[in-house]
Amino acid sequence: MAKKQDFRPPQQRIDALLSTHKMISLAGLKWVLKPPPGRSPIWLQLPMAVLDTTGIPLQGMEIRVIWRPSEGENSDGYGDAVKMNFVLLYHGVRIRALDTYPYDKHTNRCTIPGVDLVPSILGPHLHFYVESVTTEEPAKPVELQLKHDDINGYWRYFCNECNIDYPGDLPIPGAPHEPQMSLKL
Repeated sequence: MAKKQDFRPPQQRIDALLSTHKMISLAGLKWVLKPPPGRSPIWLQLPMAVLDTTGIPLQGMEIRVIWRPSEGENSDGYGDAVKMNFVLLYHGVRIRALDTYPYDKHTNRCTIPGVDLVPSILGPHLHFYVESVTTEEPAKPVELQLKHDDINGYWRYFCNECNIDYPGDLPIPGAPHEPQMSLKL
């Protein structure tokens, strides 16, 4: 994957991609183990292609949904919650990303003319691409109130923010891929 500074697509191109009506297909999607550098072996990811309205994949665009179950009590006293990230990539560059962890603190260390950024955000926030900001990933708070583990609520929010039609809910992380036949008689 390209590093942030290696490839900086023009803002006009990103704005056009985000405003273009897009869709995805949930057919055949499977959660897979997230490869290193994940800190824990229980991270899963769900990669998917982004399609135009005729069903043709948009070159260089993909979505990755990343999920980790709650790990229990933390030493900070906050406890823990499910961690989910929804990422829209263009040639490996994050152009939108939704971080849902309720105890995640994001600090906006940059200024963007015409954009009023909250200096610090605790909880869910949406990252957005700005061509002129090369070392930071600015974010805005998510005003929507969802349960921390509502994967499909956050999925719908993310798709709406990215102008993507979604045909339904995501498969549940860790659930079997095939329905099992009951042995009851």
